[in-house]
Amino acid sequence: MKRNLLFLSIFLLLFSAFAKAYAQPVPVITTPDGSDQVCGDRVILNVANDPTFTYQWQQFNFSSMMYVNVGTNMSSIQVVDDMDGLERVRVIVTDAMGMTGTDEIDILFFNPPSIGVPIDLELCDRTIGDTPAQWNDGIANFNLNDNFNLILNGQNGMQFRVSYHTSMGDAENDIAEIMTPASYPSAGGETIWARVDNAGYGANPMQCFAVASFTLTVTPNPLSNTPPDLEVCDLDNDGFAPFILTDQNTAITGGNPLLNVSYHPTLIDAEQDTNERFDGYINNTIDVELFFARIEDPATGCFSTEQFQLIVLDTPMPNDTPDDYALCDFDGDGLEVFDLTSREMDVLGG
Repeated sequence: MKRNLLFLSIFLLLFSAFAKAYAQPVPVITTPDGSDQVCGDRVILNVANDPTFTYQWQQFNFSSMMYVNVGTNMSSIQVVDDMDGLERVRVIVTDAMGMTGTDEIDILFFNPPSIGVPIDLELCDRTIGDTPAQWNDGIANFNLNDNFNLILNGQNGMQFRVSYHTSMGDAENDIAEIMTPASYPSAGGETIWARVDNAGYGANPMQCFAVASFTLTVTPNPLSNTPPDLEVCDLDNDGFAPFILTDQNTAITGGNPLLNVSYHPTLIDAEQDTNERFDGYINNTIDVELFFARIEDPATGCFSTEQFQLIVLDTPMPNDTPDDYALCDFDGDGLEVFDLTSREMDVLGG
């Protein structure tokens, strides 16, 4: 009995060793980054290399619903997407004893994004709609999406996402996205990094992206001075008179010939450069009217504004027929001293 048990034990040990030595291969298909998602149209697939094994790679044809041989006796193979976005691949591994093992993988391919060349953005310190406190604060609100179409480069906006970041690292790692790109305040001298990726559409965002940069510049407003009020005499004393508006140019620009000055009846008109008024303008409100000058640098398109008053001054209206002024010549020499100031009331008509 003991002898039989000994023989049985030895047999089981030998059988176990034989089974281990000749167990069927168990291949595992891997990708370079361990992901079954690929940014691009090709990928290298691998299984463990054993010189005693043979390898048969097959790719599934979804039209015929059959596998097709695509590679033999290689532990790796390059798979190219045929534009449908999905490739199913399997490998059949055969060892020296003729035992086989298989593995299969589905690979999802995503179009790699390209990125266009954005333009640098430049804004004036003052823009229409700014409050007086913002006119010279050195900050402008940029619409980063002005570069959206250039960055997207003709690609489908439903497939690719554009985001903006303040550093290359943030763009590459897809963190700290600027959440208000249509109104981004900046003092200029800043580089913005744009990122295009497939994130949100199934692709691995850390693989499938491209980045590009552009700069923001804030241009200062032209320097100007507040001029004195402009006064003219009212020849008929009706409260209205023509004004030579350009008489204010030198005072406003400080004599800078590179600046253009225009004149407008309201601040909005001056900001929008509409309803310009010219020399010979007659005030629209009696006696006093508030007026605005727009000072523009043609090299940059930036502007500032100044305001002043148009003032109509009454013209004295003398008595055209004052009484004659007569004095007695007591010494008969034909000479007397006349006090002309005593006749002012008569000359002024009362």
